[in-house]
Amino acid sequence: LYKQVVDQMIREGQAYRCFCTEKRLEILRKESAKMRTPNIYDRRCLHLSEAEIAEKLEAGVKHTVRFKLSPLPEGYQDLIYGEVRHDVFALEGDPIIMKSDGYPTYHLANIVDDHYMNISHVLRGAEWQASTPKHVLMYRAMGWTPPQFAHLPLMSNADGSKLSKRQQDLHIRHLREKGYSHEAILNFVTLVGGGFENKEYSLRSIFSIGELLQMFELSKISHASGRIEMERLDDLNNSFIRQRFNNNKDAFLQECKDLLISNTKDLPGDIDLDTNFEGKIEWL
Repeated sequence: LYKQVVDQMIREGQAYRCFCTEKRLEILRKESAKMRTPNIYDRRCLHLSEAEIAEKLEAGVKHTVRFKLSPLPEGYQDLIYGEVRHDVFALEGDPIIMKSDGYPTYHLANIVDDHYMNISHVLRGAEWQASTPKHVLMYRAMGWTPPQFAHLPLMSNADGSKLSKRQQDLHIRHLREKGYSHEAILNFVTLVGGGFENKEYSLRSIFSIGELLQMFELSKISHASGRIEMERLDDLNNSFIRQRFNNNKDAFLQECKDLLISNTKDLPGDIDLDTNFEGKIEWL
């Protein structure tokens, strides 16, 4: 499928084969760094004749396929940030959309997959804003209608440092193993970045996923990066436990008993869970 799209782009002059070696591309990169200018591919292979291209293909010369950029002066409309302008034509070189091994790059796979899956809205991190003009141009080159784009502000640690996949304490599985309810985790996430109409941002309020869906409004998402403050999760989890206790005390107490029994069955001696069990619960 990706090859069919690339072949169509080549036939229609929207893309071209690039036979430049890695050595030549490295020389171009070093020259750009020396001149302190953007590393823009010089389109040397765009001007190859049909005969030259055929000769190289016949000889088995490795090549990539580049998308031929064009100006996008009007920018594009971001559902969160409004109009976004980034002139990829002036600031970036023609991107590679098919690697020499025949596999598509992200830029190509992204638009082809989304088009054929009938994706209407693309929500992704703000770091992809600069790449979106390339994607809009590629949709246009294929005669496809681009989806609507919304770029989400990034989340950071409480001290402003970047989040890392290696931070095990942020993994959902780790939080569940630590005893946090999925309701508390869900509400904790909604405290970061906005995105809700008429939502009470309180550590004492626990909303169901249905209620959150009713309040969600894409245009209300904040432009600023959100900071994750883990201590707020403790407060929300405590609020959820209190809420469950108040809504159905008997069921909650029985669940606590069952949990204690399952976690203390291998300990020596008997544990009395019948005498004033409710009075033994210590609230945080």
